Amino acid sequence: MENHVHFKCLGSTNTHLKQLLETADKPLPPFFTLTAEQQESGRGRQAKTWESQNGKNLLMSVLLYPDCPPQKQFSVCRCVSLAVAEFLKKQLQIENTCIKYPNDIYIADRKVAGILIEHSLRSDRINYSIAGIGLNVNQVVFSEKLPNPTSILLETKQQYQPFFCMEAVVANIKAFSQYSSALLEEEYEKFLYKKNEFSKFLIPQISSVPIEAEIKGVTENGLLHLCDRGNHSYFCGLNEVVFV
Repeated sequence: MENHVHFKCLGSTNTHLKQLLETADKPLPPFFTLTAEQQESGRGRQAKTWESQNGKNLLMSVLLYPDCPPQKQFSVCRCVSLAVAEFLKKQLQIENTCIKYPNDIYIADRKVAGILIEHSLRSDRINYSIAGIGLNVNQVVFSEKLPNPTSILLETKQQYQPFFCMEAVVANIKAFSQYSSALLEEEYEKFLYKKNEFSKFLIPQISSVPIEAEIKGVTENGLLHLCDRGNHSYFCGLNEVVFV
């Protein structure tokens, strides 16, 4: 694939791509992709780490130049999440693929991929975004510390080349980046984990007691809309709600 650089080992693909951007003689092209067989300091959201067995999985970062203001940056999250989910469901025929808010990719109740999106802001625009994706491809043994991992191999009983997965996901990102905000929202909510299904959620800033609510959707600026059995609505940001 054009505009792709691969490494045997890196600290973090997101961090390295940032460094390339800062030191490059000329701007890197959109959808420039960096992959590694192993990360020594793989990162997830909320300062979590991302674990991956050497050479078994897809570890990648993609450079994006979204044409939107900072307050609409959740559209980037929708685009990248959909790219991975669509690859699993449509191209690999894994029917029970879903997106757990905001951007974890699940197969039924097990996590197959995590996404970390980092933005560089310039005045009233997004300068660039880096989408880091960790997709479990051929790994079958996971750390006991991970609560619910799975992989493509575990789900399909077939091995796939990580580069094949990369090319398909990048192609999907390119396609979804052409969608309007409204269409992205519509497609994202088709995949939304536990939508319209009562589950338990903890909203720490409101109470230490979990509430029973259903997900009604996600607002344009990325707030999760919950509605409890008393028809009370709650709008929660990325780090303001916990699935119990």
